[in-house]
Amino acid sequence: MKPATDLPLVRLSLLYPLLEGLDAVGGDATPILGQYQLDRSLVTSGDLFVPARTMYSLVEAISEASGDPHFGLRQGERLDPWGWPPLANAAAGAKTVGECLLRFSLVASHEASSIIYGIETAGPRSTFIGQRVTDGGVQPRHNDGFSIGYVLGIIRPAVGSAWDGRRVLARVCDPAVIPPDYLGIRLAQGDTLGFTIDFPTEWLLQPLRLGQPRQAPRPGSSTPLTTLSTVDALKQLLIPHLGERDLDAERVAEAIGISKRTLARRLSAEGTSFRSELEQLRKRRAEALLGEGNLTIAEVGSEIGYPDAAVFSRAFRRWHGCSPVSY
Repeated sequence: MKPATDLPLVRLSLLYPLLEGLDAVGGDATPILGQYQLDRSLVTSGDLFVPARTMYSLVEAISEASGDPHFGLRQGERLDPWGWPPLANAAAGAKTVGECLLRFSLVASHEASSIIYGIETAGPRSTFIGQRVTDGGVQPRHNDGFSIGYVLGIIRPAVGSAWDGRRVLARVCDPAVIPPDYLGIRLAQGDTLGFTIDFPTEWLLQPLRLGQPRQAPRPGSSTPLTTLSTVDALKQLLIPHLGERDLDAERVAEAIGISKRTLARRLSAEGTSFRSELEQLRKRRAEALLGEGNLTIAEVGSEIGYPDAAVFSRAFRRWHGCSPVSY
């Protein structure tokens, strides 16, 4: 199902297994998240989407902070599929490996519009594919490793004693993120726009064996990405950054991985513009902060991207016809 938004986005909560992995080795993700005006509570909220470029950068930065050159892969293979909503939703009711992977390809459209999953079958060989819309200017090395880890975590237990790694070919953008001779599989160099895993078609027919849950399922999300319009998606991207003075359409379009003109065209099709949506968000945030009464006028202005109190007051008069003090 095609997302309502064409912006390449990813649900931030998908990052949680990697945060847990970094915690386990004594690392601290706080400064990494802070670089993107994010924190752990936003990761666990379940309803925040971020640009694909941001997610790819976060995964790479967290993996590098772990000191483990195979961190992404290790977190993927240790993943509890019943505790990670995309896989849990795909596995629920699936009887075979093939059915689980097909369900995952559908469920994933609710989690990300930046990558399309699918299975291609040609006689005795099948290929599971993750095709990215954009790499966001980032080499998603550990993103590939994580994907290889959890996909093989679905296939290998089902195959059992018939497993033969020589019959598997994994193609990733940087084979160095997978240890040499990992499960005996073969590795190949791919590009930054996706990964593939090629294996015998007969394995798709194997009964699914994912074992018992190792942890309580994490809360699911109430907002499928397929229901978000471009405007809704843009608002989600802007809210954490309202305090940044240099927030403009060109910078946001670059972060998303599209051109400024493309962003403007998509917003225009929905009867709005970047400037209009940003102004509305800043207006509502100012109203909320003034209503709470915990900040000075200057502090409220700074919080929404107007560090000059006089400039903020002029903007507020334009919105409400009165000064922030009178409001």
